[in-house]
Amino acid sequence: MKKNNLRRAASLILAAVLSASLLAGCKGSSGTPASGTGETSAAGGTSGAGAEGSSDSAMAVTMGMGSAWADLIPYNGASGGYYSQLVLGLLYDRLFYVSMDGSVTPRNAGSWEIADDRLSIVFHLNKEAVWSDGEPITANDYVFAAGMITDPACTANHTFMYSILTGVDSSGKRTGTAEEIGAEAVDDYTLKYTFQGPISQDVTFPSYLYLYQPLPEHLLKDTAPADYVTNALWNNPVGSGPLVFESTIAGSELVMTSNQKYYLGAPQFAKFKITVMANSNMASALLAGDIDLAYPPMSVDDINSLEGSANLNVAHQEVAAQPYMLMVNNLSYTDPRIRQALSLAINREAICTMLQKAAPLESPIMAGTKYNDSSITYKYDPETAKTLLEAAAADGSIDLAKGVTLHTPSGAREKVANIMQQNFEAIGLKTTIKVEEAATMFAGFYDGTTEMGLVNMTMQSNPMYLKSMLTHESASFINWPDSTWDDYYTSFMKAETDDERVSIVKDMQKEWLEQEPIIFYAATYEDYAFNKRLGDAIGLEDLGLGNIPVWTWKTQE
Repeated sequence: MKKNNLRRAASLILAAVLSASLLAGCKGSSGTPASGTGETSAAGGTSGAGAEGSSDSAMAVTMGMGSAWADLIPYNGASGGYYSQLVLGLLYDRLFYVSMDGSVTPRNAGSWEIADDRLSIVFHLNKEAVWSDGEPITANDYVFAAGMITDPACTANHTFMYSILTGVDSSGKRTGTAEEIGAEAVDDYTLKYTFQGPISQDVTFPSYLYLYQPLPEHLLKDTAPADYVTNALWNNPVGSGPLVFESTIAGSELVMTSNQKYYLGAPQFAKFKITVMANSNMASALLAGDIDLAYPPMSVDDINSLEGSANLNVAHQEVAAQPYMLMVNNLSYTDPRIRQALSLAINREAICTMLQKAAPLESPIMAGTKYNDSSITYKYDPETAKTLLEAAAADGSIDLAKGVTLHTPSGAREKVANIMQQNFEAIGLKTTIKVEEAATMFAGFYDGTTEMGLVNMTMQSNPMYLKSMLTHESASFINWPDSTWDDYYTSFMKAETDDERVSIVKDMQKEWLEQEPIIFYAATYEDYAFNKRLGDAIGLEDLGLGNIPVWTWKTQE
């Protein structure tokens, strides 16, 4: 067995903090959560739950967020992208922590062993971990989660990560009983997963296992899988993470308290409030002290305006690892000539000039890694783009007169959309811009109502990080129709040597240019500003992965 027994970081905080008593009476109950985020009271919020205990700290931390999370339901946050993953990672635990540089360190799993054949893994769980109602978190909670979410009757929309387990199909639904899937509680604190094919720590950990979160079996055991998403528990969730739910205003605000019993150390503040606000207002809110940190990262102009502020720190990212993409829905546009034309029509240099700290991009593979093919370069060729588009129109693949609708959240991407609109209309394609919330846009990708949209995310050193978006085997954002990208993934995972894996990824990049399943056009250096009272090293470089290690912050009131 290959042993990985990473020690906890020495900087973990052991302070005691404020939390409230847990509301009772939601065991196995069933009802409809209001807007998926909580029942809104007359005052605009919901009273909430907390762990027992008290704290001398009265510090409240406020985070501005540019878009709302989808809901507070584990395994149901796919439509909210990283906004949902960030919130879910604060309320619910993860087995380990993934950093921007690809490193993996323990969270609830203190150590693990990967079998020599790479077909199974055993996690050793922290025996001090408890739910916010005081019940212990055990291996059974992880096994229960796998059984609940893979049940064909369960409507949770973020199930793809379980598709790698034995007894589960390609959509993440089990083919037999819950006992037949590859999730086993060896004992209360030993968890074993068994896989359909060989796993890779570089790929499987950040793309699949990282998303495995426990569910409170003691509260949900009497809930039918068909009632999982509508269970009243999600109005006032009992969590397992560093923060505990207190109240919410649907789509606008979320208030959490510090979990005094969090086994990695209680955060050194009393409350953590997330408020949804326009990206354009974040810099002024930081300067005024109305918020302490912001996500997503702000524009270069905003960062420059904040540099040198007496109460703020600015963290500069050294790698352009935040790609901007034009995502095309293949239910709407199946002809590759359309996607090729769009890519050739985009003036990447103009967009990068507008974004300022950005580099043109064509490949989805992170530059500087062994997998990147440096011979791949972007092209700006409006004439060829126009020829391709006219040929596709002549064959009935696209109606140039009707045109396309380009969806985008507000902020920098709205400015990008304006440039693209000019680029596309220059090749004869009428383009309408629709500004909307990111969660709405992503939901439209799933059901086919979003034709194309501007997305940015975090590029990973893992060359297969896009697998869940590209797969044809289950619901994905681009609705890819065949096994092209799944086949590359399968070949990569079966490869025995590094040279084989590098060769496979480079072949994939060549086909990428022919198909353009997702059009990458720029990558930015994402800089963050935050209040100095949060400390110095607060891990904001990992925000794009849905991580924020609040339990390590050395805060000062």
